[in-house]
Amino acid sequence: SFNQGGENLYSENYKTVMKELKDDANKWKEVPCSWMEELILLKCPCNPKRHPCQILTAFFSELKQIILKFLEDDIIVKQNYFNTIKNFALQLSSEEWMILEFSQLGFIGKMFQAPDLTLIVEFIFMFYKEKPIDWLLDHILWVKVCNPEKDAKHCDRQKANLRIRFRPSLFQHVGLHSSLSGKIQKLTDKDYMKPLLLKIHVNPPAEISTSLKVYQGHTLEKTYMGEDFFWAITPVAGDYILFKFDKPVNVESYVFHSGNQEHPGDILPNTTVEVLPFKSEGLEISKETKDKRLEDGYFRIGKFENGVAEGMVDPSLNPIAAFRLSVIQNSAVWAILNEIHIKKVTN
Repeated sequence: SFNQGGENLYSENYKTVMKELKDDANKWKEVPCSWMEELILLKCPCNPKRHPCQILTAFFSELKQIILKFLEDDIIVKQNYFNTIKNFALQLSSEEWMILEFSQLGFIGKMFQAPDLTLIVEFIFMFYKEKPIDWLLDHILWVKVCNPEKDAKHCDRQKANLRIRFRPSLFQHVGLHSSLSGKIQKLTDKDYMKPLLLKIHVNPPAEISTSLKVYQGHTLEKTYMGEDFFWAITPVAGDYILFKFDKPVNVESYVFHSGNQEHPGDILPNTTVEVLPFKSEGLEISKETKDKRLEDGYFRIGKFENGVAEGMVDPSLNPIAAFRLSVIQNSAVWAILNEIHIKKVTN
């Protein structure tokens, strides 16, 4: 039972664990910081009083003092940031992400999945003397998903599926002193508290192309990856936007939203939504769906109404090889896409 020999539990277990934690913490004093960004350790909520062993109280009190030595002290955060992080992570529970970023700076505001931590820590300890940690995170993704036989764009698409940015940033760097002796570090996050003009979603990796003329760098690729809204000069009949998936995807639904808060009139009024099934023959589809088939093999499944196109994908058309938006008539205004969400069927 617990009472038998319980008096030795603290000395035999918790004192040993505490010693190991202290030893590990002291090792940080010897780690050269010249190539490292500032590490952030977030305190995890824990109430030791809920544990039947009251000796945990002393253990966690001592542990708290060790952890506090390494807490970041030169950042500010957005109000209610913890719930924002939690809700965003829950929305992506079905996605195979590896890193969620809540700040664009260095190693600030990064979230990892528990099963990946061992790999990440081991990789960092192997190469931290060679490169900054935020660079190493990108190298980890390259090793996991990039194919040397594919081009750089394909690699970027695969990495973007594992490394997802939340906007606007929830953390802001306010310190001036770098870990490098005598260096002043004036970096600030330009996305902190910035009004968001697009909605962020995780979309299947795809090669993206369009006949529309892009305005001032507001590219379609950035919108697809949740980085910026897409803005194009006046569409004309025959223009298109094409999302060709790297591999066939079982799609549940789609949302395309045009216009934004600053330019609500820049919408796509005369545009249809079309999908290309991966299988061109042998589809078991209804007569209604068959009537939507176009000459080039695409199926017209929806259209924009009041600047928005959304709907479900007929399961009989899955898996899907490509999505296409086709402009049917000349437009009198420019066009903005501020939301693209091609939702995969959840397993």
